[in-house]
Amino acid sequence: MIIVYWACMIGLTVAAALVIVRLVRGPTTADRVVAVDTILLISVAALGVRVAQTGETRYIVLLIAFSMLAFVATTAAARYLERRAIAEPVPDLEEPGE
Repeated sequence: MIIVYWACMIGLTVAAALVIVRLVRGPTTADRVVAVDTILLISVAALGVRVAQTGETRYIVLLIAFSMLAFVATTAAARYLERRAIAEPVPDLEEPGE
C-alpha cells in the first residue's frame, strides 16, 4: 500500500509542477484561472490519497471545503471573464482590403 501511496503522491507532484508552469506562462487570464482551479483539485486529490492511506476521516470536511472553494472560485472567475469579454468591443475579423 505504501508504494501506491508514494506513486500517487509523485504523480500529483509532477502534475502540480506542470500546472504551476502553465500558471506562470499562461498567456491569458483564463489559462491562469484554470491553472489555479487545477492546483486546488490536485490538493484535494492529494488529501484524498492521504485519507485513503491513513484511514482518518477527519480530513473529509477539508476535502468538501476545498472542492466547494474550487467550484465557487472558478464559477466566479468565469462569470467575471465573460462579463469583461462582453464589455470589450470585438475586433472586425474581415480583411482590411475587402
